[in-house]
Amino acid sequence: MKFNLIPSIISVSLSSLVAYGFYSFSNDYPDTYFKEISILFIFVFSLITLLSSFSIAFKTSRITTLIKTVSFIYFFVSLIANILIISISSSVPVLIISIGLLMLSYLLILYGINKSDQ
Repeated sequence: MKFNLIPSIISVSLSSLVAYGFYSFSNDYPDTYFKEISILFIFVFSLITLLSSFSIAFKTSRITTLIKTVSFIYFFVSLIANILIISISSSVPVLIISIGLLMLSYLLILYGINKSDQ
């Protein structure tokens, strides 16, 4: 596994912009930390998926292509899920459970792809 520096910087910048976009367009919820927690989850999940999409290269080109494809798909699925969660619910447990399930399924798929050694 190899990291590329410039795509990593671009991935961090894109994740920051996505998180800031959600921060500026989401509602304020008085007496809760829902907005801050949701922005943190959005930043972390988009950072992981974008780093996997842009800046990581694996042993073979087949594994790299599969992981980049899965990462792009999960990035867009998480964007849609976050938009729905922020617009419908203001519950922190709903956010944590849904994003946690997305993250764990994403990591499990990446682990399976990486261990397949094709």
